[in-house]
Amino acid sequence: MRDYEAYILMIGVGLETATAIHLPEETVNVDLYVRPAETARLYRCRDRHGTVHHVWARRHWRLDRDFNQFGPPLMAQRQLDSGMIENCPYMIVSQRDLLRCVFAALIDNPRATLSLKAQKDASVLPR
Repeated sequence: MRDYEAYILMIGVGLETATAIHLPEETVNVDLYVRPAETARLYRCRDRHGTVHHVWARRHWRLDRDFNQFGPPLMAQRQLDSGMIENCPYMIVSQRDLLRCVFAALIDNPRATLSLKAQKDASVLPR
C-alpha cells in the first residue's frame, strides 16, 4: 500500500478517521493493537466479480489513539494539504507519505499511534 500512488481525501473529518494507519500498527506491534488470534471472526467478503471469499480477521482493541499527531509533521514537509471548500474542511495526503511517516514513528516507538496519556498509562493497554 505504501508504494502506490494513491491519495486519501478526508472531507469534514481529520486523520482520526484514516484507517490506513492500522496497517503500520498491525505490522509493527500486532499484539498491542489487535485482539488475540483465537478471537478472530469469519467474514464473507465479496470481490468486484461477485465471488465470495471467507476471511478470518482479528478486531482492533479500542485504544485511545492520536492519529492527528501525524498532521503537523506531514504539513511541515508539504505532504499534507488542508483547507476549506464552502465552509467544509478537507485534507488530502498521499497514502505513501502517510504510511511512511507512521511506520517511521512506530519503528521508533511501537506505541506511537496512542495518545500520550495512553502511552504513559500501561495499565489500560491489553496484555
